Amino acid sequence: MNKQKIEERHLNQFISLLTANVKTFSINPTPEPDFTLFLDSQRIGVEHTRLFLGVDDKGDNIVIHNKVADTILNDAFNLFSATNTEKLTVVVSFVSSYGLAIESKMLSRKDIKVLSKFISDFVKEHIPQKGVHARYNQFDFTVGKYILPNKILSISIWHKYSSWTASKAGMVPSIQGESLAFRVFEKDKKPKNYKGSYDEIWLLLVEDQWNMETYFDFDDLDSIQVSSIYNKVYLLRSGNNHLYEIHNELPHCEQWQSRIL
Repeated sequence: MNKQKIEERHLNQFISLLTANVKTFSINPTPEPDFTLFLDSQRIGVEHTRLFLGVDDKGDNIVIHNKVADTILNDAFNLFSATNTEKLTVVVSFVSSYGLAIESKMLSRKDIKVLSKFISDFVKEHIPQKGVHARYNQFDFTVGKYILPNKILSISIWHKYSSWTASKAGMVPSIQGESLAFRVFEKDKKPKNYKGSYDEIWLLLVEDQWNMETYFDFDDLDSIQVSSIYNKVYLLRSGNNHLYEIHNELPHCEQWQSRIL
């Protein structure tokens, strides 16, 4: 799904959870807010943004790591399919040091060619019987040696249906962390370039528990505060279908002032 479709899906979910009576909405060109909501007597500019996990203290970037993992599996599948017709379910777990107090061990683009070929060749040599599941860990105790590269924790293979995916896991940071503050700070730069007429402007932050790169711990949800030029700041937990309005500490006189042209 492309970026525009994702944003529209989030906006429709946002509207369905709002108590306000939204008549319709329009999609705006740059540099305007992403959308305009038309309420009974107001025009509301809505800026949409997704929350992504930030770089950890070691500089590990889980978003890049997971994108590389997906590319490796896609390339491995294509290599396998060029010579084999078996429909296999392959799940690969890669080593990740994200959020952990250990030496940095993350995937990078230089791993794509080597690991995709290794996975393809490994699967070709370990095709189980139909309906059978086989799991291979990095260290094989039956032979007493490592059988997988140091960036692969395990490979699971089912002779079931065709699906090649990377298992994604890692530390889940608090929503109170730097990712939220940084996202609001970055979006606060945009309103100065708006040219249109808006009674208010709202910032819509989106988190999704079904996507590892956008999943946060919400134990401290009640105490979340931001300081933003937007008149209202909303947090949409897309995977949970929950909407929250976040307390804005910026004085009302310093927030966006109604502009009707």
